[in-house]
Amino acid sequence: EVIVPADKDFELTWTPEPDTAPHVSVFKEEADGEVYLLGMVTPPSLEENIDTPRVPREVIFVIDTSGSMEGTSMPQAKEALQLALRRLQPQDSFNIIRFSDDTLAFFDSTVPADRKHVLLALSYASSLDSGGGTEMMPALQLALRDEPRSGHLKQIIFITDGSVGNEAELFKVVSSSIGNSRLFAIGIGSAPNGYFMRKAAELGRGSFTIIDDIGEVAERMSDLFATLEHPMVTDLAFNWLDARNISVYPDPLPDLYASEPLIFTARMTNDTDAISISGQVLGDNWITSLPVANARSSEGIAKLWALDRIDDLNNTVFEGANADFIKSRVTDLALDFGLLTKHTSMVAIDVTPVRPVEEALATHEITTNLPSGWGYESVSDKAQETAVPITVQKIVSLNVPQGATLAHLFIISGLIALFAGVAIIFVRRKTRLAA
Repeated sequence: EVIVPADKDFELTWTPEPDTAPHVSVFKEEADGEVYLLGMVTPPSLEENIDTPRVPREVIFVIDTSGSMEGTSMPQAKEALQLALRRLQPQDSFNIIRFSDDTLAFFDSTVPADRKHVLLALSYASSLDSGGGTEMMPALQLALRDEPRSGHLKQIIFITDGSVGNEAELFKVVSSSIGNSRLFAIGIGSAPNGYFMRKAAELGRGSFTIIDDIGEVAERMSDLFATLEHPMVTDLAFNWLDARNISVYPDPLPDLYASEPLIFTARMTNDTDAISISGQVLGDNWITSLPVANARSSEGIAKLWALDRIDDLNNTVFEGANADFIKSRVTDLALDFGLLTKHTSMVAIDVTPVRPVEEALATHEITTNLPSGWGYESVSDKAQETAVPITVQKIVSLNVPQGATLAHLFIISGLIALFAGVAIIFVRRKTRLAA
């Protein structure tokens, strides 16, 4: 048995069987007169289509150089950026945007990925260093500002640890400005903000990758960039006879890259095979029907659809929907399907005694661990304050209610003030009589 500290994320990876065409798998659940689907579309493998001509790309690299990238994160990010620059082809164009508490684009606009510009960019990448705050908004706005060049596929590759606090504002920018671009988030370090990167990539119709081991940067990034250079399935869409009878998530559907399957959920009012999915596979038209009638039954799919529906509803807030209306819809869905959300919760009450009332609680020192690879000397003063051992003092007695104030002291103070007032009145009255 091996015990390791819980200072990094757990990641499970798998590889589908290679194929020359997309493969679709479907499961279903019937509940309350509705049919719920859980499906997966696996794209063709890159190995089987390695000779496919590449689409010209416009690549915007956005790299986080804030203080939170200190330690192993910054070398990882620089290595990832340099690997990506070396893979660019002459028909591509690119730019680099770095941000901390300020934002700076290396070139005034995107430039051809010729030898001259790539060498300049490699030198610039090697000189990057970490420091300062994390102001991500201007960098995102700059990267999303322009529509893709004609005939080019615009990919924004965002390299960061995701240490931000204004996530909702950033999501709104991505949702409203993504247009025909695609956003790919690369999480660097042992504890990146997985929620931010997953949601940003979802709204940006891209994907996210987390790399927590500096020894894996070269291999993982080479695989990722080889994948991004070859979109396998584009323009994905579901087709059915009556659009009122089905709702599918995610919506809209993203492009598919090698080894990155699409997981979707759907709800419809009848069990039918009159549903198909179509798209462009390496430039050729592709369409296939969903085998709904013969799909294997499984429990829990309805809840998965409801979670996707709730997620989609929450996304509309970033697009300007009324927050109170969305809250009401989310709450109703959560209650109908028994789900936890930020508007619904469950309360568990433990009435079993765990120790004698007369026994005092102990005091312990609790040391908070930093994520793997971080150093105490490299984080902010505030983070250091929370990273040192702290003492937790617990209440000794549990069976005697305590008031909100020191009542007995206030009573004594009040009596003293009352007696003093009476004495002053008595003295003044005696003085008047003497006069």
